Amino acid sequence: MKKLTKILCALLVVLTMSCAKDGATGPQGPAGTNGTNGTNGNANVTVYNFDTDFILSSGSSSKSFTLPITQTQVDESLILGFYKDNACGSQFWYQSAGLGCSGSYQARAYMSNSTANTLHFFQIYDVDGSSYSGSSKTFLQYKVIVIASSSIINLRTSKPLTQMSYDEVCDLLHIQK
Repeated sequence: MKKLTKILCALLVVLTMSCAKDGATGPQGPAGTNGTNGTNGNANVTVYNFDTDFILSSGSSSKSFTLPITQTQVDESLILGFYKDNACGSQFWYQSAGLGCSGSYQARAYMSNSTANTLHFFQIYDVDGSSYSGSSKTFLQYKVIVIASSSIINLRTSKPLTQMSYDEVCDLLHIQK
C-alpha cells in the first residue's frame, strides 16, 4: 500500500508540473533570406476542340480531324480522343476507343501523318468489329488531347530481359545500382 501511495503522489506531482501556463511571446526574429524561384511548370497538354456536329452512318462511318502537330509530336506523345453522342446526352464524354453509347457500336481512333498535316481519325464499327451497319449516329463534339512526353526511355534490347544480368537490367531501366 505504501508503494502505491508513493507512485500516486509522484504521478500527482508530475501532472501538476506539466500543467504550467505558457509565458509571454518573445520578440520576432529577423526575416530570413528568400529562396530561389523555381521554373514555371507546364503540363505540356494541348486540347483541340471540334464543336461542329457530325453524323456517321453505315455508308460513312469515319470522320477525320486535322491537327497542327508534327509526326515527331505524334510519335512522342499520348494522344486521346473523346466524343459526345447525341443519343446519350450532351453531358457525357466517351473515350474514342471502346464501346459507344448504350453499347450499340464500338469506336476507334487512329492517326495518319503526311508532309502537309496530321489527321486524327474517329471511326465507328459494329460491336463485333465489322463495318458499321446500324442507324445514323449524331455526334455533338469531338476533342483530341495531346500530352507531350517529358522523357522517352527506349526499352528495346538486343536480348530478352530474362537473359540479362542484374547490372544490364539496371542500366537499361536507368535504375541506380
